Amino acid sequence: MHPPLDLGLAKARPMTATVYSERLGAISDEQLAASAARLGLGAFVSAAPIAGGMHGQNLFLTTSAGEFVFRGRPHWVRGPGETAYRRDDRVQFAKEAYFVRRLHEETGAPVPWPYWRGDASDICGWPYVIMPSLPGECCRE
Repeated sequence: MHPPLDLGLAKARPMTATVYSERLGAISDEQLAASAARLGLGAFVSAAPIAGGMHGQNLFLTTSAGEFVFRGRPHWVRGPGETAYRRDDRVQFAKEAYFVRRLHEETGAPVPWPYWRGDASDICGWPYVIMPSLPGECCRE
């Protein structure tokens, strides 16, 4: 029998579930720690809600490796000629990853790079993305 995988939980604060936004629902520190560890982003330190952003999909995530944005619960999709939305979790993040990569490789614009994708749904119930937090303020009209 193998010892349990160390996901950096020993250094994290006690595990609790927090609702960061209505869309994300309750997410435990353990889930965030496991998400960051799976992508090699250090031990979980803390998380905080983000006032702006895309439809409540984002939260600030701090690990021993730095400051990040965690993005989860991707949009459902509706194809040509379809009237109802259907679950296809990988579409939104795959498109975002494509455009972030192109902007990173072909422009000098500041973009959240690298753009790490957790495509499995076993930790949070849906795929997620973690990206570096960019400096600055969120602007809204």
